[in-house]
Amino acid sequence: MMKTLTITIACVLALPAWPSLAQEPSNPAAETPAAAPETDIETGTQPAAAPADTPSPEPPPPVQVKLHGGLRITLVDANSGEPVPGATVMIDGDARGETHADGTLLVRRLSTGPHSVLVLSGEHDAKDAEVHIDANVDANVRYALRQAQAEVFEIKAKASRPKREVTEIMLTESEIKTVPGTMGDPVRVVENLPGMNRAPGGIGGALIVRGANPADSGVYIDGVEVPLLYHFGGLTSVINGEFLGGISFMPGGFGSQYGRATAGIVDVQTKPLTCDRTRALASIDPIDAEAFTCVPLGSWKLALAGRRSYVDAFLPALLEGAAKDGESPTIVTPAYLDYQIKAEHSSAQQRWEVFAFGARDTLKIVRATSAEDADYSLSGGVQFHRLQLRHTYFGEKLTLESAVTPGLLVQDFGDKSSELDTQHRSGVTISTLSWRETATYTFSPYLKIRGGVDSQLYHWSADFVTLLPNLARTYPSPLIVDPTRQDPWKDGNTDLNQGYWTELIVNPHPNVTLTPGVRVDHLDFDSTERFTFQPRLASRWQIDENTAIKGSAGVYQKLPSIFSGVMVDGFGQPNLSAEKAVHLTSGAERSLAGLQLSLEGFNVWRSKLPSPTDEVTYKDGKATPLLFKSDGRGHSYGLELMVKRNPSEHRRFNGWVAYTLSRSTRTDRTANLRGIDQYASVDPG
Repeated sequence: MMKTLTITIACVLALPAWPSLAQEPSNPAAETPAAAPETDIETGTQPAAAPADTPSPEPPPPVQVKLHGGLRITLVDANSGEPVPGATVMIDGDARGETHADGTLLVRRLSTGPHSVLVLSGEHDAKDAEVHIDANVDANVRYALRQAQAEVFEIKAKASRPKREVTEIMLTESEIKTVPGTMGDPVRVVENLPGMNRAPGGIGGALIVRGANPADSGVYIDGVEVPLLYHFGGLTSVINGEFLGGISFMPGGFGSQYGRATAGIVDVQTKPLTCDRTRALASIDPIDAEAFTCVPLGSWKLALAGRRSYVDAFLPALLEGAAKDGESPTIVTPAYLDYQIKAEHSSAQQRWEVFAFGARDTLKIVRATSAEDADYSLSGGVQFHRLQLRHTYFGEKLTLESAVTPGLLVQDFGDKSSELDTQHRSGVTISTLSWRETATYTFSPYLKIRGGVDSQLYHWSADFVTLLPNLARTYPSPLIVDPTRQDPWKDGNTDLNQGYWTELIVNPHPNVTLTPGVRVDHLDFDSTERFTFQPRLASRWQIDENTAIKGSAGVYQKLPSIFSGVMVDGFGQPNLSAEKAVHLTSGAERSLAGLQLSLEGFNVWRSKLPSPTDEVTYKDGKATPLLFKSDGRGHSYGLELMVKRNPSEHRRFNGWVAYTLSRSTRTDRTANLRGIDQYASVDPG
């Protein structure tokens, strides 16, 4: 039985950037108002519209009012007044195109009401603003962008969007990169969020969300599932910080688009490339070295980054030098590397992206024979590679995102001793081809539908030469293991996971959002196939400008982790059920004196967890041990509090305080030495 109490504190003292000496020029040509009413960028207001023409004596026919409008953006340089072409314009977090040669961009059919606008230019500071769209009118805004200061590297690269997930913490780049305690790696900020528990011993890397097994959570980079987020359990993340645009963390109650996870979701988003001219940077520290560059190639932009540790170059010599005379030192040689290559092209209605990334960790431990110790060597490693091809279409009512991602995962481990005449080896290789299709259609400002396909074709192969206790089990003494046995085992198969999901985003009232959804999965591994039906519901009521209450309920299912081996025929049970978790959350948010307060309670019931058993089945007079049954249970509940002060150019202090009080238990059926089953609260590891 495990009880978890987590307190995490992160705060930032942000120093102001050098004041700009450049003022917006007095350029009559640039300040000439457009024909349509122009929004004041300071107040966000528009002049009153001219009175309509006098109607004819006869009453006009009824007119169907369209609740849409447009937005025309004009960008100029604050120093020269010249147009700024090629800048990326994001509205409500979605890229809507790049400005033309004259520095303008027209975005059609925006829903009426307020919208967040974010302008990104490689040579200028980012511009973040709010605009209001009226029906049947093209609003005109003009922004004068200041030249980027050489000392300032952090820009906000993700505009806020309406929250669809009840339990979702969205962090922008400006927040992520300024949080202390991450040793220069912005992705490690995830460890300081409510609901996230640190791994035992203080070593990061394992995502323990609300007391669940790390394998129960999903980790994504730009919607691509990855097996790990950190090198060597938390030294540094597997993606360069220059690509980072934002992080969404959902410790529970997430939407139907996410599947094959029963605990939480971490979704790391990269930002649009904004280099209008070549730029590069490099960094060297005592552990590793990294480099990043971004270059424009016509209408495309290309960015490359790489990182390599060099501890393995000097650590063995230090360990040998520290050894005493006559003593055989143990030499430890860790090494890691990662890479990212991204190409991007954007237009008014389309965006094309090619993103290749991967990482590799290796570890070697060697000890020579001495008078006191036998020789011993251990080596292991994990590497993964992904290549995402993504296309996004932005229509007037329809947004369509298509992504195809081939991938490769390789894990290997081995140890041997010549003097002891032992050798163990294990290796797993998984080749994947993922396809995600997401469509969003807006019927009106009050109704939107989203849905998609989430398929994964994969081939796995495993090769073991090691002590496998399950293979050595014999009835009626299932826990007796022959330590001299070294059982070779090899297997592989091609399987297909298919997921189909949909959800409605309903606004029965401007301040109320309901998001009912459902996900259907066909889960497949070796000889195990399971169909799951997972209904989910989220709700949010914005009581006033500063107060909101929220709640969610949902069912989440997945197969047991394939790396645990519990479903592999021979030393597991192929007929296990899909693990199940039922999430129930409720909470409130309040803005007060520049602070954002969030309090949330959660309850998670887990069932059908794989649990060891000494039961047997009989066929043709032969007893076969079951080894595992799907009768394990779990329960997590608690409270999470977060007090946050968002970064702003007018604030010298920002950060957050997170407090989590939770209790998590797991109950497994265990067998004692007499072969009698009993339930006990244990942590099977």
